[in-house]
Amino acid sequence: MEQIDKIIAEADQYFDAMDYKKAIPLYKKVFETGNVESGFCLGVCYEKMKDYAKSVRWYKLAAEQGDAVAQFNLGTCYFGGEGVEQDYGEAVKWFKKAAEQEQANAQYNLGFCYEKGFGVEQDYKEAVKFYTFAAKQDYWQAQNNLGLCYEKGLGVVQDYVKSAECYRKAAEHGGADAQYNLGRCYMFGIGTEEKHAEAVNLFRKAAEQEHTMGQFNLAISYLYGMGIDKNYDEAIEWFRKAAEQGHAESQYYLGCIYKESIGVDQDYCESAKWHRMAAEQGYVKSQYKLSLYYYNGEGVEQDYEEAVKWFYKVAKNGHADAQFSLGVIYSKEEL
Repeated sequence: MEQIDKIIAEADQYFDAMDYKKAIPLYKKVFETGNVESGFCLGVCYEKMKDYAKSVRWYKLAAEQGDAVAQFNLGTCYFGGEGVEQDYGEAVKWFKKAAEQEQANAQYNLGFCYEKGFGVEQDYKEAVKFYTFAAKQDYWQAQNNLGLCYEKGLGVVQDYVKSAECYRKAAEHGGADAQYNLGRCYMFGIGTEEKHAEAVNLFRKAAEQEHTMGQFNLAISYLYGMGIDKNYDEAIEWFRKAAEQGHAESQYYLGCIYKESIGVDQDYCESAKWHRMAAEQGYVKSQYKLSLYYYNGEGVEQDYEEAVKWFYKVAKNGHADAQFSLGVIYSKEEL
């Protein structure tokens, strides 16, 4: 036994030093003695070396012998199709086994599968059950998702107060999603009294973790002076950060800011650039703005064909102004 402990200690040293090639033969020796945990360690070594097929093999060997963390990791491999063909049903099977051993991350993942219908029939009550199990272990992602269930009335009676409390517990762990959600509660009085300054503080914490909606809402707060003094420079900075992550509404706001010269010099070219980005994501307001730019030749070269193309996209969504504009264009036979 003492000899085995020495081998494990040596293998762990190599593992901590990220020298997985030297750790592997040592863990294999230990596994041959019946040490299940070393099988899990082998799975991690191969995963770190990006040999996912071998990683799955070792996770499975350890999982079949009851190692809870290996069961969770194997479920994750099946869920993501890493080293094995994607199979949500198999993922759920292994998440369940790990969840039965009170693995909080497996309980959370199982709740997520029930919420979204991955590998099981969608069942919000089951989702809430497993989120609750994980939340009781202070797993912040589960606390956050449980808050969403209470806010939307999914699998539980809608309860905004409980929703805000769940977000509050999750936010204490520093989770960006939870900080953003709690910020919404304080900004709009959802399950708690309105505290705009506290909302801005939470949006900032989420934004600093590159949370897109945190960045967007912080920008909105600066733009309109909600919970903080108006500051157009700060608003533009945070809109830009969110827009660069592909957030269409932030791209739309930047397009408007450059057209209306809010805190910047008027720049139709820059405005058109941001509206195009949002328009290409299907953001209707920007599609209409881009239509007008092509029609009037503002920020882009005048191009009636492009104008019609974008007017038509918007008009299909029932946009009355776009429908009217199309009518005008066709009546003038400009194409």
